[in-house]
Parts: sequence; structure tokens; C-alpha cells
Amino acid sequence: MGNGVNLTDGLDGLAGGTAALAFIGMSIAVLPISSGLAIFGVSMAGSCIGFLFHNGYSATLFMGDTGALALGGALAAMAACTGMFLPLFISSGVFVLEVVSVITQVKNSFINCRAFHIVFETQELPLVYQMDSSKRYSYNPTLHWNPQVEEYFINAYGAEHFD
Repeated sequence: MGNGVNLTDGLDGLAGGTAALAFIGMSIAVLPISSGLAIFGVSMAGSCIGFLFHNGYSATLFMGDTGALALGGALAAMAACTGMFLPLFISSGVFVLEVVSVITQVKNSFINCRAFHIVFETQELPLVYQMDSSKRYSYNPTLHWNPQVEEYFINAYGAEHFD
């Protein structure tokens, strides 16, 4: 989970907002088993929401690797303490999809890099595969929010709704 949160943290408030939704979903799931863990999850969600005031559009604070890995580790710890891994994967669906996306992009880049060298040796025109992140190029400086961040929040809310 830590790497999933870290890979998702690319735009203003993206990792904090989706982590807050994941913590709320996990808190609802673990409430019948451990009320203490549910309180921990809600407090982590509250801290993520408080962080969003400073990490929204035109971010003044940056979470970084330490914060993203800590959020992912806290989500994984909630699942490990209760043994509820299915709600973790459902509530953290955005993070899981981000990891799968990066794995396939890297795999394809290695395959196409080998093909590039073979084609380059035969003096044909190479087809270069560009690694494209799923959250990179929809930034509009005239807006005071990023539409990609809104789409990620909608997807994360949809995952929470089915949890």
C-alpha cells in the first residue's frame, strides 16, 4: 500500500484526498472488530483532510515520500491488525490500480526498449514507447483546481461506496 500511495502522489492533494477516503472506508469496515482502530482510521482521515487545506491547488506543502509511505503503512497496519485485507483492497482501489498501471508501463517500456535496439541496428525507423502516467497532463492554469484530481476522488468515492 505504501508504494501505491507514493505513486499516486503526483498532483496537488491527490494522495491525501484518496488516502482520507481509504481511511474512512477501512474505519467503517473495522468498526465491528476494533473500535480503537476505527478511531485511528478516522483520525488519520481527519489529518489527511486537514493537510488538504495546504496541499490543494497551488500547493504550499508537499507530502513527499515519507508522508505517502506512512499513510500506506498505516492503511496496511489497519488491515493486518484485523486480518481484513479485502476491505483494504476495495477501499484502496485507486492505489492498487496505480501500482498495476506503473508495472505495465515499465514492462512495456522494457519490451519496446529491446525492440528499439533491434530496429535501430537494422536502420529502420524506431517506434518509441513513452511512459505516460495516468495523471499527468490535464493541468489548466486558469482553473483553481485540477480536473484529474476530481476524477481520482470520484473513483475513490465509488470504491468506498461499494465497500
